[in-house]
Amino acid sequence: MAQLVDMNSLLAILRHEIGELRRIKRELNLIEHIPAIDNFSFVVFYSPYLKKEHVDSILKSMRESDVVAIADNHLLAILPGTDKEGAIHLFEGMKDFLSEEGYYIIVSYPEDGSSCEELLESLKLYARSMGRSIPAL
Repeated sequence: MAQLVDMNSLLAILRHEIGELRRIKRELNLIEHIPAIDNFSFVVFYSPYLKKEHVDSILKSMRESDVVAIADNHLLAILPGTDKEGAIHLFEGMKDFLSEEGYYIIVSYPEDGSSCEELLESLKLYARSMGRSIPAL
């Protein structure tokens, strides 16, 4: 079951995840890209039907290592060891669960940014290019 946190904690965890992945990669002297070790996705998912009663079911369907925050009809998630393809698969299932309406925007570390600020900027850029909105971060 995923961990549910508030928005301020989510950003702190995002920064922590980046720092921890950098340290692990450095400590292990990794040169190659190993997604399970040095990759994660950050997702903003919107559904007009996202309600409190859905959140518990969604959290139960996610891994214990995943971290989620809720802001209005937006669900934001950090998915450690998950590339964009894996995140797309998960959130397509969530769209199905919530009547096919809504959208998601995904950024992945380190491809879309090597710092919290760069990832958030990429997320905002993708949202603007899609004509979508995201909660204030």
